[in-house]
Amino acid sequence: MNIAVTGEGVTDYGQQVFGEDKWEEGPVQVYLKRIADNYKINVNINPIDRRDVERVRLQGRSIRGLSGKSVPARKFKVLCKEKGYSYGVYYCDADRESGMKNSDEKAIINRYEEVYSEVKEGLDSVNKHYIPMISCRIIENWILADKAAITELYGKTNVDYNVNKVENLWGDKRNPQSNYPKCIIERLHNASVKKSIKGKSNREIYVNIAQIQNLQEVEHNCKISFKKLKEDYETLLEYDNHKIIK
Repeated sequence: MNIAVTGEGVTDYGQQVFGEDKWEEGPVQVYLKRIADNYKINVNINPIDRRDVERVRLQGRSIRGLSGKSVPARKFKVLCKEKGYSYGVYYCDADRESGMKNSDEKAIINRYEEVYSEVKEGLDSVNKHYIPMISCRIIENWILADKAAITELYGKTNVDYNVNKVENLWGDKRNPQSNYPKCIIERLHNASVKKSIKGKSNREIYVNIAQIQNLQEVEHNCKISFKKLKEDYETLLEYDNHKIIK
């Protein structure tokens, strides 16, 4: 089963190796493959460079009424069709300004649903052949969602955060001690004594964590966003004549 995917940056859907026709995967691909593996479904995840998506020109009715993230989502679908991909996953974040403090859950849900609706409108896929994959709030919130995996990779540290409210984690990215998820991960990295992680890029670390996470734990702690991804993705997988046993 061939599935196209795009994202926002190196730390979510990876990057093309410079000068080569090869792609270094990010955690987005790891999650999609692992969920499919749970049902013994073989998937080929085909990355589409965000820059190629941005270059697509929408005309006439194809852009009418679109705004926000629905525009790049529609461009992604158009490019999928041109490249012959019948299935696609559009990844993006549902973040706001990094300086905001932790919001109440209702505000977080409202923001997530706003972004989800925009992307869904852009994908215009009634049958869910093309689905949103939206983290609440950035990919790092998912990466932090299983403390056992974090401890396995970084070892025991004095860095703490509320994993049960991991989707609420937010703060000023300019403040190293804030609850901004990237800042938490930076503190974990600095506090770790494990030589195996030193010198690794964030993309490599995120892939390593996504590979060892308990996805049931991630879903439990990310009830707003990861759970929705899993539900939508299971529906997509079923369209290729696979029966999902839940």
